[in-house]
Amino acid sequence: MSDMSAILKTIENNPAFVSEIGDCPNIEFPTAGGKLFWIDKKCVNGWKLQYNPLTGLSRIIDKNYIRKAWGNPVIMAEKFKRLTRKEFLEHGDVIGIVRRKALGIYEHYAVYIGDGKVVHYSGVGSDFLGKITVRLDTMQNFMKDDKDYFVLYFDAACTSPHKIQVRTTFNLSDVAYKSCVNLSSKKKVKIYSPEETVKRALSRIGEDKYSLLLNNCEHFAIWCKTGDSKSFQVDNTVYALMLAEDSEVVK
Repeated sequence: MSDMSAILKTIENNPAFVSEIGDCPNIEFPTAGGKLFWIDKKCVNGWKLQYNPLTGLSRIIDKNYIRKAWGNPVIMAEKFKRLTRKEFLEHGDVIGIVRRKALGIYEHYAVYIGDGKVVHYSGVGSDFLGKITVRLDTMQNFMKDDKDYFVLYFDAACTSPHKIQVRTTFNLSDVAYKSCVNLSSKKKVKIYSPEETVKRALSRIGEDKYSLLLNNCEHFAIWCKTGDSKSFQVDNTVYALMLAEDSEVVK
């Protein structure tokens, strides 16, 4: 069994993992169509959103019965809607892309405002070079040489944002995203409508107060959607440094 297959098996056997991840790591493979164990919930152009009452999982299969995605029913319903229409993105989406460059692996975020345009904190022609400001840009410039992106999706309950990948084959390293809202207080966080999110993004165009630790592209994008200026990447780094310091103290 390959490492990827073993990971998938582990996740499938742990419903809590599926709920937390939402859009689970996937390898496209042919299925029997689900006549025995799966209930069709929606069908569009031969594609099906199916639900398994035994496991509580949902999946998406195409007209050739190839599994395109599986996971949390709420997230699968959202991904099915996006995969079966002309454009995957909606205006007001918080989107992210994983940069695997000389600076290492990091995620760059933006707010999609429609018509192939985004608003993000960026330098001119680069995420970090030159004067970094909140700027209106094209989706093409945001993507650069990368092909894949994800939508950071907030459900109505706002229990936790989930990454919904535009891809239908990806691994575990592409799904992790800790909750940046409702971390401990469990207070209800406002989720702005797509129109409000776009308006908030546009209102900050020209701002030049970028800070890697306090006001980066992720802080900006999350603020546009929730009003909460947060960056999981920063929080995770700080937490790792604290653990390392504690480990040194113990020694």
